[in-house]
Amino acid sequence: MGGGGCVDCHGIDRKGGRLWPSFWQVAPSITAEALEGKHTQDGHTHEIYDFITLAGAITNGRRPDGSWIGAGMPRWLMSEEDLNELVTFLLGH
Repeated sequence: MGGGGCVDCHGIDRKGGRLWPSFWQVAPSITAEALEGKHTQDGHTHEIYDFITLAGAITNGRRPDGSWIGAGMPRWLMSEEDLNELVTFLLGH
C-alpha cells in the first residue's frame, strides 16, 4: 500500500471518495449504514455485510454474494484480534 490505509480511499469520514490517479472511480462508503443497509445511490450495490462477510471482504476481497472486489482494494493481513476490532468498529457494534 505504500504507507496508505483505508482512509486514503474511503476518506476520513468513511463516506468514500475519488481515487487517485483514477479520478473517475469512487471508493464506496464504509459507514455502518452503507455496509449494513441497502444503498444504490453511490453506484455500489451489494448484499448487506455482516461480521463474517465484512471480515472476508477485508482479508480476501469477496463481497457478501461471493463476487470479487476489484484489484484496487488491498487484501489485508492482520491478526485475528485486530481484524475483529476493525470489523466491530466499522459495523458500529
